[in-house]
Amino acid sequence: MTAGLDSELSTQITRGSDALSSGVPHAPGVSLPTPAGTGAGLGAWVTNDDLDTPTLAALAAAGYSQIVLPSDSVASSPANGSTTETFALGSARTAVTAITSDSDLAARFSDAAGDPVLAANQLASELAQLYYERPNAVTPRGVAVVGPNGWTGNPTFVATLLAALQNNPMVEPVTLSSLFALFPTTASCRGGCRLTGSGTTGGLPVSAIRTERQRIAAFATAAVGAKPLIEQLGDLVLAGESGQLRPPEQSAVLANTAAALDAQLGQLVVAGDRTVTLTSRQGTLEVTIVSNASYPVTATLTLVSDKLLFPNGTTQWSQPNTLLLPSPHTNIVPVKVTTRASGTFRVAITLHSPGGALLLSSGSVDVRSTATSVVGIALTAGALVVLAAWWIRTSRKRRARRREEERADDAVGDLAPSTVP
Repeated sequence: MTAGLDSELSTQITRGSDALSSGVPHAPGVSLPTPAGTGAGLGAWVTNDDLDTPTLAALAAAGYSQIVLPSDSVASSPANGSTTETFALGSARTAVTAITSDSDLAARFSDAAGDPVLAANQLASELAQLYYERPNAVTPRGVAVVGPNGWTGNPTFVATLLAALQNNPMVEPVTLSSLFALFPTTASCRGGCRLTGSGTTGGLPVSAIRTERQRIAAFATAAVGAKPLIEQLGDLVLAGESGQLRPPEQSAVLANTAAALDAQLGQLVVAGDRTVTLTSRQGTLEVTIVSNASYPVTATLTLVSDKLLFPNGTTQWSQPNTLLLPSPHTNIVPVKVTTRASGTFRVAITLHSPGGALLLSSGSVDVRSTATSVVGIALTAGALVVLAAWWIRTSRKRRARRREEERADDAVGDLAPSTVP
């Protein structure tokens, strides 16, 4: 919880309860655990990992009243010989009843990979040995054994263990709720019942979890009609948080989540790489957006160009709540524009989720303007006037120089001596 993933824990609880309600068969009249606020508690939370105080408080607030955690995650947890006892953990407002699990017995689950029958019988024998520590004790004694993270249930191991415990005169298998019920009062911890967990993430890819959860939340605002898809993407994030996976495997699941979301975004394409010709200063630019998605998308369309003026009178224009119909529809959004110059220039086009948190798609089009602006006409006319004035002035000077040259030639002819033939 110190990693700032409070909402992820709540989401895990809610989705887990939904999965139990919809996917686990149960007898009529038997109610399954439900999250806090629905009138019933969630029962017990079982973990092999360390917990910190904020996580414990969040679990209590969510509806968990019981917890099973490793013995080394609690300072001096109470015990009756080699067996455990219940104890209160947490503050007065967020107290839960706790039991610690036996890590030595849990090692037999890992041994099942080699010889499942032997491992199951060894576990049953070790449980019987705990009985012989204090046989025929008046007070009940209990032990919790939790399979290690990453353990895959071995049918042979499970069947052999259950057979060894059936009608066993020394060890009675019970449900988790029955184990807690064996202890009507809680015991005290030596030195106080306090958690020793540091609250570290243990290699959990926290940054990737936050990023993908934020992207999915933003995508959900754009694809409001794709609720099943949003839930599937969210479940992928939860899968990447599984304690059954090593950190590299968790990162791989989250990378797959990012790729799955990118694949959805890839179904929205701004039709770019084309040229639109405007023959007058004012015209309409038709933005084409192709959607291959099976659901409608609501987005904010934004156009930017330093050579165009858009309906708002600036070089950047946005249209929120742009509805893009699903496949096979080609969406065309007409936008009125005014050119600021002639020539060819680019218009950048982007689609963002409502609120702008997620870029859905982007592209560009080239606009070729053949219109001549008033300023251009004035400059051209001015240039023509200057050119004409220069030509007239130059012509006058040339004619004046020619007349002077002619008068000089005539004067030279008048001064020459006459000759008699």
